[in-house]
Amino acid sequence: MSHPLTVQFWLWGQDAKRGDLEARGFRKTPHPQGKGSSIYRKGPLGLHASAAWLETPQGIVFYARPRDGFFLLDALPEALEPPPDARALGFDAGLRALLPKVLEHEAWIRQHHGPQDRLRLMRQLPPAARKGWAAWERWVGGEAGSDAA
Repeated sequence: MSHPLTVQFWLWGQDAKRGDLEARGFRKTPHPQGKGSSIYRKGPLGLHASAAWLETPQGIVFYARPRDGFFLLDALPEALEPPPDARALGFDAGLRALLPKVLEHEAWIRQHHGPQDRLRLMRQLPPAARKGWAAWERWVGGEAGSDAA
């Protein structure tokens, strides 16, 4: 499925590689079960190659990348996989919940790397993620992508 998170996860990966997540104040820790990449946390936001989550008053809005869906959880699962009986959350509602944190991050990236940075990175998107570029630009409101052209 082609949607904005396909692109955002790739961008977060690039940001992690060049140290931007830690420079922005994310705390990097290993996955408790040794699965895949490190976990990055900053306040209520958490990131991992397989998931993103946001602690809210209603619960944890959790995006499970392998299942390509959002869930509302009472607690963060140690394995970073929602339990089988997890309450599904509509995709649009999940995107809306994450958007303010994504916009904060993208503004920080623009401030520290300039307005052309994301456009330069977008030109390097792998083919599978490239399909989500237009959806990502609509999601972030043109704030970080095509407006830099």
